[in-house]
Amino acid sequence: MTTIRIFITCSVGALIVGGALTGCAATGPRTGRLSDRAGDARAIAKLADQTRRVLAQHDGDGAVALAERLVAAEPHRAAYRALLGQSYLQAGRFASARQAFTDALQLDPADGRSALNLSLAMIAGGNGEGAQALLERHAAMIPAADLGLAMALAGAPADGVRILTAAAREQGATVKTRQNLALSLALSGQWDMARMAASADMAPADVEVRMQEWAAFAAATNPGDQVASLLGIRRVSDGGQPLTLALNAAPSAAVVQDMMQALPQPVEAQIANAPEAPAETPILFAARREVVQPLAMPAEPSSART
Repeated sequence: MTTIRIFITCSVGALIVGGALTGCAATGPRTGRLSDRAGDARAIAKLADQTRRVLAQHDGDGAVALAERLVAAEPHRAAYRALLGQSYLQAGRFASARQAFTDALQLDPADGRSALNLSLAMIAGGNGEGAQALLERHAAMIPAADLGLAMALAGAPADGVRILTAAAREQGATVKTRQNLALSLALSGQWDMARMAASADMAPADVEVRMQEWAAFAAATNPGDQVASLLGIRRVSDGGQPLTLALNAAPSAAVVQDMMQALPQPVEAQIANAPEAPAETPILFAARREVVQPLAMPAEPSSART
């Protein structure tokens, strides 16, 4: 699998980690409860640090195991939900990543990085239009270098080129911005312009190698393969994150009852509740008679006839 370099900042970044509670001079049961909570907070913070270290080592499966424990312990902390989503991405589990980043955004709608990563997971799942709408809603919170390439991947390369061209003209534009512009130009079919943009920071021989990589990248028909190549990961079959980590509370008993009533009835119940069929009219048979069928007689030979 060819890995496309530069590109979208979706790895683990600065996350908000809850600090431990400070000590208290009071004594008695209340002090014990505060001490317990402080110990729990420290343990959770250490678990978050360990998750980030494992994720930085590109061990997606190991990071997922830790991050799921982290979210189970602190289900309403947006930063931990985002860390779980990054772990799922590293493990190539796009469906689970979509759910985790959706939950993170629900808890913190201003989290531009989670919006960016959610858009990548949506693109990988084939929902380019939804990803474009998401990126547009959070455009002010996503760096232009990432926003432009994400738009190009979502099926709007012209918008991506426009965003990145403006960013590349700004003073202090980075190599990443210019290379993302080059890739977006390639995705829009402007290969000569892409070659010129890439050559601003690369030797001619390296440019041709990069063009070959981008040609293979653009030729990929499965968006999941493109996103996996971009992130340098291998996607796997994924049925979604565990239900026990769902952010929303379980439905009330009344809602569950309404849902049960809306379900189709079992076959036995349908038979029991069905109206009785009218009595059938009895069939009358005629009196029995013997039928004698005449046997066919053989024809006489012609010589016997006179």
